[in-house]
Amino acid sequence: MWQPYCFQPARSSWTFRCPPARTLIEEGAVVALATDFNPGSSFCESLPLVMSLARTRLKMFSAEALTGCTANASHVLGLSGEVGRLASGYQADVLVLDALDWRYLAYHLVETGSPPG
Repeated sequence: MWQPYCFQPARSSWTFRCPPARTLIEEGAVVALATDFNPGSSFCESLPLVMSLARTRLKMFSAEALTGCTANASHVLGLSGEVGRLASGYQADVLVLDALDWRYLAYHLVETGSPPG
């Protein structure tokens, strides 16, 4: 039976305990990533930020972070036959970016455009 593991604030500091993603991956576990966006406790709706945290804090490779947000996320939700990859017969919302490389997804954290104000 799978059990979710989340970033959790440590008791009296701003540091976070990180799940052992690198160890889990090396032992064959399916690691999924998501924003958990909700108004009560998690205001983050940015998958690029989640991917960046996976790269920098969880020691995941870019391909693992992208897979964690797509194919692995659909797998843990029981939807791997319907969503989670670009393939014939799968449902998808597609965003086309003008980026030099696909790994750019985990590094670009700020939306471009006019600054607020």
